Amino acid sequence: MTHSPSSYLLCFNHGRLSRIEATVRLPQNESAQIVADACALWTKNAQAPTSAGSEGSEGSAACEGADGGIAFAAHIEDAPNEEDTQLTVQLDASDPAP
Repeated sequence: MTHSPSSYLLCFNHGRLSRIEATVRLPQNESAQIVADACALWTKNAQAPTSAGSEGSEGSAACEGADGGIAFAAHIEDAPNEEDTQLTVQLDASDPAP
C-alpha cells in the first residue's frame, strides 16, 4: 500500500514480535478498490479466508485468513463527519512450537 499508517501498535511476546496492528486513512472514493485489491492479494494463498470485500452490518468491508503462520484481518470503517475512511490491518504470528 502506498499510504503510511496514521497509528500503529507493535506487541511483543518473550522478546519476539507477535502482533502488528495499523490504521491507515484512505480517501473514501478510493478505499473500496484499495481494500478489494489488498484482500485479493492477501487471500490468494491464504487458508480459510473470508470473502474479500465482504460487507459487514455497518457497511464496512473486511477480509481475513492465515498464510504461513501469520493470521491477518482487515476491515474498513467510515468515520462519521470525516472525508476519509479508516482501514485497520492486524497481523498475528503463531506461537512457535516449543
